[in-house]
Amino acid sequence: MRACTDHGRCRICGSGRTAACPSGPAAFAQAAPTAPYSNGDTFEYSITYKITVSQPSSTPAAGNANLTDSETVTYPATYGKKDVYLLTDTENYGPSYPGGYVVKSYYGFVAEHSERALLEYGYRWEDIYESSVVGNFVQMNDKPYSIAAEYPESAGLGWSDNFGYKSSGWDAYSGGSSYREEIEADGAYRSTTQYTGPSSTQTDIDHLTSNSTGKSIVDVNGSESGEWTFGLPFVSRGSEFIPVKRGKTTTDVPDWFPGSGAPLLPLSDTSVKIVAYAGAPGVCRSQAGTYAYDIRMKTRYLDPVGGSYMTDTYDAFDNPSLGLICSVDSETNRLYFNASNGALEETLVYKTIWVLTGEQPSIGTGGHAAPLRFMCLPKRARFPMEFLTRRDWQTSF
Repeated sequence: MRACTDHGRCRICGSGRTAACPSGPAAFAQAAPTAPYSNGDTFEYSITYKITVSQPSSTPAAGNANLTDSETVTYPATYGKKDVYLLTDTENYGPSYPGGYVVKSYYGFVAEHSERALLEYGYRWEDIYESSVVGNFVQMNDKPYSIAAEYPESAGLGWSDNFGYKSSGWDAYSGGSSYREEIEADGAYRSTTQYTGPSSTQTDIDHLTSNSTGKSIVDVNGSESGEWTFGLPFVSRGSEFIPVKRGKTTTDVPDWFPGSGAPLLPLSDTSVKIVAYAGAPGVCRSQAGTYAYDIRMKTRYLDPVGGSYMTDTYDAFDNPSLGLICSVDSETNRLYFNASNGALEETLVYKTIWVLTGEQPSIGTGGHAAPLRFMCLPKRARFPMEFLTRRDWQTSF
């Protein structure tokens, strides 16, 4: 008869973590929440990326990649004056591109919200090419921070994940660029992006307010080349329009907002809910059928100044013993000609699947992965897509 021991919130029988646990919904007793991982824990994932780009006048183009990822936990680490869990996430782009990225994320396990909550304070992303850093992106979250998980988990538990942050970054690709932004929890932001080319430097300054109005300024080599002011939708002759002013000229742009009416407020909204405790779906491949909490994050974001509307559904499957065994992220980002005719310019559809392939808890601990969200995390608010994401797709395929 195999000996059994309590491991986290799962009773493990046998000598290793691969031993079978009971698979039914009542398999895991909800004990007092413990830290979701320990110093030295490591985890490995396989990742499937797919992107489809479509335009009204052309055939959709698709690209995909199969990548690998490894993560290591360090505790305690320091973030400001806080002792935190540092998760170092390393991903290889694959044989077509000699590089990858490293993400260092900072988390606190604190007594608030439910019994305990796992908060993300911020992260640092670095782009690596042939052992050299060719770009980075730093995000510092504002209070109340991002809630990555709440414990003890139970079906029906939910929370809002709206938070503000400050971010900055630089990129050596195509001559170099830099980026900085301050964004509020409701989606309002101020951002500055600078692109440096062989003979010119362009600076884009964007400001979006909480009520959807805003301004965009383009500066080339120190001289302003354009300024656009975006107003509130109005009704004229039975149709909705958005006034866009450039200089002394105002263009009434057909309303392209969802539903062709008033803007969705708040502009950015993210909600999280544990929708079920059941077997993981077939797309989770080797983890399909493994019982886990389905932690579903739904996001929408309207950016009237940037001319985009994003929706996203992210499912993290958290097994109480093994942690994040799989995640499925489906994002759609629609880009519009927001300063001219309001027509759809381009639709980008992203599908990302992470599957746990290996796990090594630190010796003598009960550490296990948590439902953390890395660069597959949907862009909750205005993300510099042309600055980071599109470049990565271009170089990954």
